[in-house]
Amino acid sequence: MGLRDELLKAIWHAFTALDVDQSGKVSKSQLKVLSHSLCTVMKIPHDPVALEEHFKDDDEGPVSTQGYMPYLNRFILDKVQDNFDRMDFNKMCWTLCARKNLNRNHLLIADDDAFKIWCIFNFLSEERYPLVIVTEEIEYFLCKLTEAMGGSWIEEKFEDYRGQLSEGQQCLTAWELIELVGTGHFSKGMDRQTLSMGISEVFQELILDVLKQGYMMKKGHKRKNWTERWFVLQPSSISYYVGEDLTEKKGDIHLDGNCCVESLPDKDGKKCLFFVKCSDKSYEISASDKKKKQEWIQAIQTCISLLKVGRPAPHCEARQKRRELRQKQQAEQEQLELRMRELQTANESKQRELEAMKKKLEDAAASAAEEEQRRLQTQNELEDLYRAEMAKERMVRLQMEEQVAQKSSEVEVYLLRVRELEDMYHRLEEALEDERQARLDEETVRKLQARILEEESAKRLELEQMHLQQQQAITQTRAEKEELERERLAKESALEAAAQQLERLEAERQGALEQYQVAHLYMHTGIQCYYTHTRALAYMQAHTHTRIHIWSKAPQKITNWGPAAFTEAELSLREKDWGFYASEF
Repeated sequence: MGLRDELLKAIWHAFTALDVDQSGKVSKSQLKVLSHSLCTVMKIPHDPVALEEHFKDDDEGPVSTQGYMPYLNRFILDKVQDNFDRMDFNKMCWTLCARKNLNRNHLLIADDDAFKIWCIFNFLSEERYPLVIVTEEIEYFLCKLTEAMGGSWIEEKFEDYRGQLSEGQQCLTAWELIELVGTGHFSKGMDRQTLSMGISEVFQELILDVLKQGYMMKKGHKRKNWTERWFVLQPSSISYYVGEDLTEKKGDIHLDGNCCVESLPDKDGKKCLFFVKCSDKSYEISASDKKKKQEWIQAIQTCISLLKVGRPAPHCEARQKRRELRQKQQAEQEQLELRMRELQTANESKQRELEAMKKKLEDAAASAAEEEQRRLQTQNELEDLYRAEMAKERMVRLQMEEQVAQKSSEVEVYLLRVRELEDMYHRLEEALEDERQARLDEETVRKLQARILEEESAKRLELEQMHLQQQQAITQTRAEKEELERERLAKESALEAAAQQLERLEAERQGALEQYQVAHLYMHTGIQCYYTHTRALAYMQAHTHTRIHIWSKAPQKITNWGPAAFTEAELSLREKDWGFYASEF
């Protein structure tokens, strides 16, 4: 759908809204206001005299749609360029038509959501006026809306709704579609916020061409720092904002057929990296996880591939394919109906011929009966006279029977042909039913494949999480093992030091024991000498009668610096021993 067709749909809504009495005509004063508003919104120089000059021959009465179209094409649409805000244009047309047509009673959605549904209707509606949306596009929109709200599409429920529509009206207007969505007929169990978010998501995809959006980290070109930005992917560009409210835009990445997107290894503490390389610069981006990274890479690569071959956005291409398929099916249906009408016409013609032939046979049989009756009446009188005539009559009758048999065979051939045509008609009906069933089976298989892909993605994510947990557990176990190894080495070192100290103490104990044995030997020898000397003194005292007090002086205490070291307990034991020996002497 080109820009002109897209603009014409919104302008048609505005024109019909100005047609208050539904006569198909609008006053020139209202058309002046409409034309001025259109020129202002679409940034076209407005010529107020052009409308008067264009309709100077029709000064009386309002102007119809056919009369306004030449002026609209010549003075507005031929001059329009794609340099204006389409949302402002749509909102202007919406403001004109919503006041007349929008019934806000019993609606669960706000006016902004109703406006978004109106824009989606203009995108999906057929390119014929008055604008309507067929049931296939209604199902497509409701299915996407249900998926955006996180629900599951119930095809049987929509088939029931399709059956409620009249046979000749398998379509809806914009206001009927807004009422269908706004009353929550296909969103039961969902709150208003969820419904509003689902409408906004479908609006961004179909109208704003938003193929993907979300938060990611972007590396700066000057300071080389990483900043979180809200990225919005469109068919020809990637815009990034401060937040998802899109109030502060930080820049654009313009895509073309020469761009490329590639994955990068993790570095500088950043994971899930990829970069978009354009003709002028490159952009490094970090996604939140591997799944998001792969989704963004595939989405950007799809846009680049479409730009290379000059194809439109995926949803625009899908809409065009659905329209072509409907046109093809409609052409086949019309061809089949034409063929059936031809067969019916031929059948009626053959039936008329058969009836005429039957009438001729009846007339011939009646004539033959009358002739036979006359012959019987005159047989007695004219038997000899008309013998030859009887033979001739017999020949005529045989010829007539041959003709009747021939006609009967032709009738049987014709009836056989009619049965063949009926069989062909039944086979065609079966083929159509098989094709419809094949489409249903294909849709079921597609949904099953989508569900399997979702389950595989969930399993893959779960396996990646389990792998990450295992890696963390392995890392933690390795750290604990290293800590235990360090503790073991420390204990071994302490044990070796203790063993060395024990050996040193054992050596010191052996030395002290040897010193003790030597000191004990010295002391025993000294005591013996001392006893011997004491005996000699006693002997001398006894002989010389000299009173010498040998034991008046206390025995000398041996200190730690002597030849043998004694403790206090050992010294007391030694003193007791000395006292025992002294008593003996």
